[in-house]
Amino acid sequence: MLSDDLLTRVLEPDSTAHEAWTRIQNSFLNNKGSGAAALEHEFNNLTLRDMPSLKGYYQRLKELSDQLNDVDCPVNDKRLILQLVRGLPTEYDSLGAYINQTLPT
Repeated sequence: MLSDDLLTRVLEPDSTAHEAWTRIQNSFLNNKGSGAAALEHEFNNLTLRDMPSLKGYYQRLKELSDQLNDVDCPVNDKRLILQLVRGLPTEYDSLGAYINQTLPT
């Protein structure tokens, strides 16, 4: 679904659906780099303390990973797990050490 703001930018009188789609695509591509940078920043700085629960923390990391994949900045499973462990507080150190020892190849 497109926001009202985006609709007003891409819909022009007497334009075709293809022309509107091309404007949407160009807008996305023009913002791809800055969007990727913002997503990378959030992904790299998110910690469990920022989230209400461990499940919420993992879900947000996974969402950011998926969004990064969408802007051609893929996050593999190993990096996702490393980031998950990095953002855990010290009381999870033993769990983090175990996870780091059993990382997938």
